[in-house]
Order: sequence, then structure tokens, then C-alpha cells
Amino acid sequence: MAGWEHSWSVLPQFLGAIVVLALFMGYYRFVGWFLFGTMKPAPAVVMQYAEEYPGKYLLLVGLPAGYGSGPLYEELLYRGVLLLLFDGVNVFAFIGIVISAVVFGSLHWKGNLFSGIHPNEWWGLKWLRVVFTGILGFLAGLAIVSWQSFWYAYLIHAVWNFVFPLLTVVCLAIFSLIRLAFVRPDDVAERDEHRDLR
Repeated sequence: MAGWEHSWSVLPQFLGAIVVLALFMGYYRFVGWFLFGTMKPAPAVVMQYAEEYPGKYLLLVGLPAGYGSGPLYEELLYRGVLLLLFDGVNVFAFIGIVISAVVFGSLHWKGNLFSGIHPNEWWGLKWLRVVFTGILGFLAGLAIVSWQSFWYAYLIHAVWNFVFPLLTVVCLAIFSLIRLAFVRPDDVAERDEHRDLR
């Protein structure tokens, strides 16, 4: 299929994804009303609740957002156009996939739902997140164009959101071991002393 015929053939996938996303938004409104008495609670109130009741927050908001609406929304936003434009893998599709992956990874520099935005976050962790989410973007884009299905990319994204925290812990452990092996204690003390002078 080529041109508009292809775009029309994948339209039901988009409509289905938008309906599912609307159901998630309805769920979040219900949770807001159930927990806070309003369908649009202030962000500060929600964050205070998350700090006071992390288990409930994770169960009612974090898990559905991390494995449901978050991947769905991001796949629609960052890779949905790939599905509309390309009906198979070719040079132009590959360039589109790479651009989508770079943009997707770059926009995760400041954080995501679970990591948040931490001004004192180690720069290595930021780069690690950018690289890993860029890889996810590439794999999801390749899945969308290869299989012509939005839902495979969504599934890859949801599974990745489960695996990524585990990969981060493993990489941080490896970086820490490397640092311990190659950094002398005198260097660390000197650096900390220099930091205190600022």
C-alpha cells in the first residue's frame, strides 16, 4: 500500500489507542475524586500524598502511568507519525526512526515520571537515561515500521519501563565498582575539599 491508502489502513489503530488513552484519563479523574474529593487535584497535594502514602500512590497512579498511559501517550506522540508515513523499512523510514529515537531520548534528559527532576542528579545518570531511552525509541520505531502495528511498540515500551530501572541499578553498580577501582581516596578527599570552597 502506498500514500493515503496506507494512512487510512492504520487509522483504526490510532483511534483504538486514543480510546484507551481516554479511558486512562477517566481512571485518573476517578482516582483524583476518590482520593482528594476533586477530579483535578493540585500537583502539590498529589505529591504530598505520594510522599505520605507511597505504596497506595504507586499502586493507584504510578503503575498505571508507568506501564499503561505513559507508554501509550509517548508512542502516539513520538512514533505514531512513523506508522502513518512509512509502510515498511527503507532508507527514509530508517532516518525517521533515528530522528524519532534521538528526540525521544533527548527529551528524557530531565527525567521521567519515576525519576522526577532532581537538580543534584549525577550527570552520568542523565546520559544513561538518554542513551537507554534513545535505544528504546529506536526499537519501538523499528517495531512500528516493520510490523505496521502500534501495539507492538506499546508493548515493547511497557516492558522497557519495567526493565529500565533494573538496568540502571546494574549500570550504577558497575560504574561504582570502576570508580572504586580507579579513583584514589586522596583524589576524592581533594575534590570534596574543593567543592566545599565553592
